[in-house]
Amino acid sequence: MAKSVRIFSEDVPIRSQVAALEQFSDHADTEELLFWLRTFKKKPGNTFLVHGEPKAASQLQETISAQLGWAVNIAQWMEKSSSRVTATLKFG
Repeated sequence: MAKSVRIFSEDVPIRSQVAALEQFSDHADTEELLFWLRTFKKKPGNTFLVHGEPKAASQLQETISAQLGWAVNIAQWMEKSSSRVTATLKFG
């Protein structure tokens, strides 16, 4: 497994477990994502949405927050987080 990943021309060390979720297409709908998110045994401290059109990301953020009570953020260009990220969703 790789020890780093290149993001925006910068090598970033990987300090997490990376898993490929083959059960979803890149275009999973909101209900499919909510179904999967409800299987988490523990609510993540933070969830970052990292892909998709702004309107769709905003709608998904609101839906996850309202239905699951999670703290959901839409990642911005070059944004860094000092908190432990326990869920990152790429959709769209």
